[in-house]
Amino acid sequence: MYKKTVTYEDFNGVTRTDSFYFNLTKFELLKLEAVKKGGLGAYVEGISKSENSAAAMIWIDEFMGHCYGIKGDDGLGFEKSEAIMNSFRTTEAYSVIISELLEDPDKMSEFFEGVMPQDLMKNYYDSLEKYGSAEKAIEGAKAELAERRFEDHKTKGGK
Repeated sequence: MYKKTVTYEDFNGVTRTDSFYFNLTKFELLKLEAVKKGGLGAYVEGISKSENSAAAMIWIDEFMGHCYGIKGDDGLGFEKSEAIMNSFRTTEAYSVIISELLEDPDKMSEFFEGVMPQDLMKNYYDSLEKYGSAEKAIEGAKAELAERRFEDHKTKGGK
């Protein structure tokens, strides 16, 4: 879960400081992975390499729509809906947050890593350390998965 605290001026001219929460569960991440051509990683990489700032704005707005929600006081629930996101989009806080993400690649990375399931991020960093680059880590993970599937197949009587 990523918590972002921002100070902004509301539409009544009052300076406010509020915290906003963003999160993706593993299931939500899998859904995003399934609907994006080439997977979420390829989609993000394409946007990050693009010189098209409009595409980046659309992407971060869409991505935030999947991540933003209201955390329950008991910590058990994290409510998300189109209505909740649309309400958030109408605030100056949203404008401050999205502008910061678009203007600062380090803040964008921090946000992206913060909303991801933390065990997946740990696996990602372990793979980076093992393989040296994101591209090699992805290829290594694919090879390891194929090997595990092959070993499972052999132990179940396959040839």
